[in-house]
Amino acid sequence: FAVEAPCCDELFCASCICDWLGAHNKCKSCNAEMVASSVRKPGRILMRMISNVSIRCDFHEPSLRGCPEVVPLHAVQDHVQMCPFNPVRTSQCSTPIRSVRP
Repeated sequence: FAVEAPCCDELFCASCICDWLGAHNKCKSCNAEMVASSVRKPGRILMRMISNVSIRCDFHEPSLRGCPEVVPLHAVQDHVQMCPFNPVRTSQCSTPIRSVRP
């Protein structure tokens, strides 16, 4: 989800900016002093606009024939977890695999 920097009103991915602030303690956009607890949720109008955005899957790699899906921003995390192109996805299948030997 998106968060807003209080110093410059720039929007960031929440997990990305928290990772950044863990190492830098400065806004990635304007270099003002900033801590993760100071980021805020964007205003209602902006959140409505963001909710209508669709993006490509994290595993979209045109040259490697990656995932072709374009999903609403709010559904990206769920899609990535179940994406067949995710190399570390967890399987929902509970059927045991049996070895068949001749």
